[in-house]
Formats: sequence, structure tokens, C-alpha cells
Amino acid sequence: MIAAQQPSSSSATTHYTSSRLRRDAPDDTLSLINNFQVLTSNLLTAKREEALQLAKKLAEAERQAEASRVALEEKMAEIARKDELIAQYESRTFL
Repeated sequence: MIAAQQPSSSSATTHYTSSRLRRDAPDDTLSLINNFQVLTSNLLTAKREEALQLAKKLAEAERQAEASRVALEEKMAEIARKDELIAQYESRTFL
């Protein structure tokens, strides 16, 4: 028996089972094919779920990065305002 499933495919499993194996062990052959289909289906589902989880984590990381960038810009603007006030104060006190 030979069975295959293309990882990116949504089509059915491809398999070949010799006539002798089907004749000598029909129930076992059917069980093997069904188990292989369940296994590949579970693997494909796990791959999609992992990709979904990674996409969610990436989106959250990008959101946090954007929030950090905005907070940094606000702090830099605040520092610039304070530096300007210090410069004004120093120019007035040393006249």
C-alpha cells in the first residue's frame, strides 16, 4: 500500500493498494487508509492553527511596537519642550 497527501492540498488522499492486500485484509486496509487520512487531516489542521496563532502574536507585537513608538515620540516632544524652557530660563538669568 502507498498513500500520499500533498501538504498544501485540500483534496483527498491519494493511495494505491494492491489487489492482493485488499483481498487478504480488506478491513485492515480500510483502517490503514482511514487512519492515514485522519493523521494528515490533523497535521494540516495543526499547521493552520499554528499559523493563525503566529499571525495573532505578530499582530499583537506590531500593535505594541506602534504604541511604544507613539509613547517615545510623546516623550521626545516633552523633552524638547523642557529643553526649550531651560534655554529660555538660562538666557534670562544670565543677562
